[in-house]
Amino acid sequence: MAEEMNIGQLDENLILKILSLVPIKTVVSTSVLSKEWKSRWKSVPKLKFNSEDYQSEHQTFSETVYKSLLSYEPEVLDSFHLSFGSDKPDAVDVVNWIKTAFALHLRTLVLEFLIYPYEVDEFIFTSSLCTCDTLVTLKLGSLILVDIPAPGLMKSLKTLHLIHAFYTNDESICNLLSGCPRLEELVVERSCEHSVKFFTIKVPSLQRLRIYDDNDEDEFGGYVIDTPSLKYLEIGYLGCPQFSLNAPGLVAAYIGRVSNVISESLVSVRRLVLNVSTSMTIYPPTGCIFCQLVYLQIYTHEPGWYDLLTWMLEHSPKLQVLNLVGKYRINPDYHVLGWEWNKPKSVPECLLPHLETFVWRRYDWKGEKEEEVATYLLNNARGLKNATFSTGPIEPGQLDKLKQRRRTRKKLDGVLKASNTCHLVFNVIAEEMNIGQLDENLILKILSLVPIKTVVSTSVLSKEWQFRWKSVPTLKFNSEDYQSEHQTFSEIVYKSILSYEPEVQDSFHLSFGSDKADAVDVVHWIKTAFALHLRTLVLEFLIYPYEVDEFIFTSSLCTCDTLVTLKLGSLILVDIPAPGSMKSLKTLHLIHAFYTNDESICNLLSGCPRLEELVVERSFEHSVKFFTIKVPSLQRLRIYDDNDEDEFVGYVIDTASLKYLEIGYLGCPQFSLNAPGLVVAYIGRVSNVISESPVSVRRLVLNVSTLMTIYPPTGCIFYQLVYPQIYTHEPGWYDLLTWMLEHSPKLQVLKLVGKYRINPDNHVLGWEWNKPKSVPECLLSHLETFVWRRYDWKGEKEEEVATYLLKNARGLKNATFSTGPIEPGQLDKLKQRRRTCKKLEGVLKASNTCHLVFNSLPCSSPRTPYILAPRSVYAFTLLPLSRCSIKMEIFHFSQSSQLSSKLLYLSAET
Repeated sequence: MAEEMNIGQLDENLILKILSLVPIKTVVSTSVLSKEWKSRWKSVPKLKFNSEDYQSEHQTFSETVYKSLLSYEPEVLDSFHLSFGSDKPDAVDVVNWIKTAFALHLRTLVLEFLIYPYEVDEFIFTSSLCTCDTLVTLKLGSLILVDIPAPGLMKSLKTLHLIHAFYTNDESICNLLSGCPRLEELVVERSCEHSVKFFTIKVPSLQRLRIYDDNDEDEFGGYVIDTPSLKYLEIGYLGCPQFSLNAPGLVAAYIGRVSNVISESLVSVRRLVLNVSTSMTIYPPTGCIFCQLVYLQIYTHEPGWYDLLTWMLEHSPKLQVLNLVGKYRINPDYHVLGWEWNKPKSVPECLLPHLETFVWRRYDWKGEKEEEVATYLLNNARGLKNATFSTGPIEPGQLDKLKQRRRTRKKLDGVLKASNTCHLVFNVIAEEMNIGQLDENLILKILSLVPIKTVVSTSVLSKEWQFRWKSVPTLKFNSEDYQSEHQTFSEIVYKSILSYEPEVQDSFHLSFGSDKADAVDVVHWIKTAFALHLRTLVLEFLIYPYEVDEFIFTSSLCTCDTLVTLKLGSLILVDIPAPGSMKSLKTLHLIHAFYTNDESICNLLSGCPRLEELVVERSFEHSVKFFTIKVPSLQRLRIYDDNDEDEFVGYVIDTASLKYLEIGYLGCPQFSLNAPGLVVAYIGRVSNVISESPVSVRRLVLNVSTLMTIYPPTGCIFYQLVYPQIYTHEPGWYDLLTWMLEHSPKLQVLKLVGKYRINPDNHVLGWEWNKPKSVPECLLSHLETFVWRRYDWKGEKEEEVATYLLKNARGLKNATFSTGPIEPGQLDKLKQRRRTCKKLEGVLKASNTCHLVFNSLPCSSPRTPYILAPRSVYAFTLLPLSRCSIKMEIFHFSQSSQLSSKLLYLSAET
């Protein structure tokens, strides 16, 4: 028996490496274990913060990050990862954190804003943040605006990821890249954006480039790529009209959904993967020959793929390996009648001496063109050594399919082959089982944070580790991570789950990409996990292209008594003709799933008697008329539904225990809500009448347009409402404000949020605000705090509303107006804003104790003073949902806080 070892006996570097895999919040908590552990957390080489994890009454997220950074002891910080949810901190905070990390010789910076709703401001990544000499990896996520008017310098940067970032103009992109003289890897993912005309990538040192861009805006012209050292290129999608590529040293390329002509640079590749439709022209100019190409892979999605194959065979004289990949599921309508393949006029040069390996994955043994192409290649490939045809499994009882496939196989066996040494192989998925036993809780918990593929690889370390992976409580599989010629993804999952040993499995996560497993396999895996008393099941099909069949989630999968969390992702069809029973289920996420009918939804939910949290995200769908949610136990509900199909009527919600409601978008004509105990509600883009239920809320966020009627029936009063927040996007928002003031007698905090960028055309002339007929009751006694974020100091209606509130709010203690920064040199704007501030300061206020504050984000300067003020005397988290959910907080500022203010000077030099 092996001797037990306490983690404290391990080498210090190993302990720090282990701690770097754990969330920083947990790492800090180890300081209470012993004197030895008291300051150990300060030496962990990786700091990862997520604002959603830090909802505290005692310390704000900003204070937590500052404390961690300023307590950090080593001279080098390996990684600094910042993720922000709905409670995004002040931009000045973020800049100061990053500069503090730079002073610690930071090597990796990851910055991502996973914020919902999407109207939240972008974080501006400026030239002042392009000054770190030690930074090797930089990853910028969503809602980040790259604004770099002049080149910076990140002389050590080798990896740059730009994932759905925005850019002020073309120059910002050029300036960012020109400041990275050693850049080797660049990943660009973009969608709709209006500010960029040409995305220019001119980086002499670049070796790896990946682009996924579904931006089809008219303003976007395309990509200009000049990368003489480029070796690996991947284009997942490209919808722009122009694409210029200069990459003479290109070795490998993946060309996905590209709608334009690829230049001559592509002909230098040795490995090429083509996953395109026949409507997309990818042929290089006449005369171009792929003289270096030895490996070619073509996806056979469209009826004309065989003509592309002909062209490639004729222009690839040294081809050694040919890999064809068919559709995952064969559609009977796919076998087009009357097609004609334009075979090569003469036997291509590659077939005469060079082609040695031919693999056809997901071969359609019922297709005529498949049989003709396969026969031609076997007839003419003189040097062929291996020909492999891979097909999916046939279940017991499907005798007719088995006979048909045997006939096809016999035909191919009987083909007169040009090569006497050709070995013909037919592959079918098989099952394997391995069983072992081992149990060590601490190590298993650490291993559960690592991808299962890596966990399994530890079995070769020693005899002690040989079977340890089988006891890891969390199993997470992604089919995209398992591309192997030796073992299929299905075989890997079967082997892992059937080798699993503990009596309780904590989590089973299945993600599928283009190589989706057979539905029968998936059902077997899930039922096997159920037998292991599964607690969490996550099932998602992240498949492209979208023609792939849905996976059917049936009643037979609604039978697990131990399941607590169920998350179903895209391309899943919920078909539940009769109620199941998941008596322990508390959390259910339905993310872009489909449903056979209304009854399937009702049957799914009726089988969850203890359900507390439900998230529904939907888009276009034709099968559902009413989406009925009748769950007495439900406490938290989030809906985002942009389905505007005529067949869909709306939602019927009957949830007596519901406390937290978020509606991000709702395009249906009807919405019925019965939730008498509702406490918090976020109402987004709703185009219908909300029932009386919201009048019980204490906190209400309204982000709607004036075209959307959200007023409850006449006579409804928000007696419990103490905190409303209204987004001021449309010219008529002020009438909504009037209505809310008149119907919220106990209002204590009022927050208005303007547009991030003020459009001069938004100042509508001739508007008239229907002020309250008499001073609302809430202004006479209750309103204490008024905040206007992104206040438009040039707008007439803004000034009139602000003046009215200051003149009539008798109990007002704090009024804060927040505006965007004014850059140096914009003197006219500064003067105009000062005049507006002076007007508001001169208003005769109804409250003698009102403290008027004007906030503005300061422009970056060499030395910026920042006051970290005490913030939270009273703070409560109201909605502990997922990352995209509302995390509602109310902050009251107090001069008597025990936390002392700190004045931090962070300079550009440090």
